[in-house]
Amino acid sequence: MACHPRGLVRASFVLLAPLLLSLACKGIGASDGGLPELPDATQASPQLDASLPLPWTPGPFRWVATWGPGLTIKDAALDPSGNLYVTGTFLGTVDLDPGPGEFPSASGTALNGRAFLTKLSPDGQHLWSRAFDPHLEFAAAAFSPSGTSCIAGRFTEPNSTIAIDFDPGDGADLRYGIGRAQGFVTCLAADGSYRFSSITDARSFVHNATAAAFEPGGDLLVSFLDPNTYSNIVRVHPDGSADPLVVPLAPLTMGLAPLSTGDLLTYGTFIGEADLDPTAGVDRWRTVSWDCSGIPMEGVVVSRFGADWSYGWTTGLDNAERPLSAVVDAQGRTYLATLFGNDCRVDGSPKDGMARRVDLDGTIAWQNRLPAPMPRYETSAVDPRGAIYFAGSFAS
Repeated sequence: MACHPRGLVRASFVLLAPLLLSLACKGIGASDGGLPELPDATQASPQLDASLPLPWTPGPFRWVATWGPGLTIKDAALDPSGNLYVTGTFLGTVDLDPGPGEFPSASGTALNGRAFLTKLSPDGQHLWSRAFDPHLEFAAAAFSPSGTSCIAGRFTEPNSTIAIDFDPGDGADLRYGIGRAQGFVTCLAADGSYRFSSITDARSFVHNATAAAFEPGGDLLVSFLDPNTYSNIVRVHPDGSADPLVVPLAPLTMGLAPLSTGDLLTYGTFIGEADLDPTAGVDRWRTVSWDCSGIPMEGVVVSRFGADWSYGWTTGLDNAERPLSAVVDAQGRTYLATLFGNDCRVDGSPKDGMARRVDLDGTIAWQNRLPAPMPRYETSAVDPRGAIYFAGSFAS
């Protein structure tokens, strides 16, 4: 159990971490080696492209959107026109319109919060909102450049006579439960109209969705966790049909990043010893750190797969870390934010943040230790100049 000082004060922050460091290392050992401590990084000269505009240009405040209590934002994304899509969950009765208008919705029977999706214009005006059936448990979201927005998760309805309406609009798309959990994907068009829902094979995917992302060609990839804690990826086509990919991944997949080449980057965690090559080959890794209760700690890994699902490589980080966010730039380089430090610090000392870039060959190009009292990097972005932005919260 983590030990934290009492009387914590939460504050929000935005952090810019340019490409300042140059260091290559691996933190998780292969099965025949140990797990070294994460070495301290040595600061190098900034490597920003001076021909590009500044990554951060102060400008006038534009607008803010606020919702009342009971609503939690889980994800947000901009489309090429500057519209903002916001998704999350709410409990009780809330107004999904953050402006002067009203769009009241009630969570009903949703025990873990009812899923919603709201679209705002570039000037912050409410365009539309949709609240999904209370039986649907929201877990992941994805947004395409064309404006298609999708949520993924699971639903359980033991009574097969109770209909679940997957259409959050005025229409109806009724499905029935089978007495155990099933995974689902529901997608809306840019105008908020219902497009389709796809339900996974209930025999395999009884746990929740963990990640979702659009491929450049328009297909949607969604990772579902199965009973054996393997991540199984489903490809959902624009017409709503779905193909489960045949090879399960050993790590708990927390992020998917399809590349323009057709390759796929994944990042996630695992505990113990696992073969991270899901094909006929073998690439066995293990974690060797334990928390103060003697429980093995998770290891953080980034893997690359080819367009034909061939295995490329895996890069492991120190398993005294916890992954928080990841983003991929136009060149396919992955930027990771993690929380670094063991939970056994009895003095309540804070953990540090860690930012890294993983290059296309799996090497760690640089890492930057970011001291802060209990940082929580909840989202990240990277600009063409090579600067990475983290946003989140911290406690002190």
